[in-house]
Amino acid sequence: MKNGLVQRGDRFLVTANMPTSGLVVEAAPASGGFKCTVPAGTILVADADQKDAAPGFYCRPQNYEEMEKSLVPQAHRQGKYMGYVLVCRSDEIGNLLQALN
Repeated sequence: MKNGLVQRGDRFLVTANMPTSGLVVEAAPASGGFKCTVPAGTILVADADQKDAAPGFYCRPQNYEEMEKSLVPQAHRQGKYMGYVLVCRSDEIGNLLQALN
């Protein structure tokens, strides 16, 4: 983290089951969203630098492919599906998210 903002590559340990939202990336001018619970013990990696004044940031599980089936509903993993990202709130750092960097 730099100046209180998450930077791409920052790593976080999920300390308790964490309800969150995810975004589906598609090979089309469309996207979708879903709700999920990230299990305790998961390591999340920031996918991009957090924007100034943004309340959260995008991340991916370190074990991205293993987690995909348990986090992303089957209905979203069809058609032009290319992947997913999770939305993490900055105010969870120090609570449900323990910084590892």
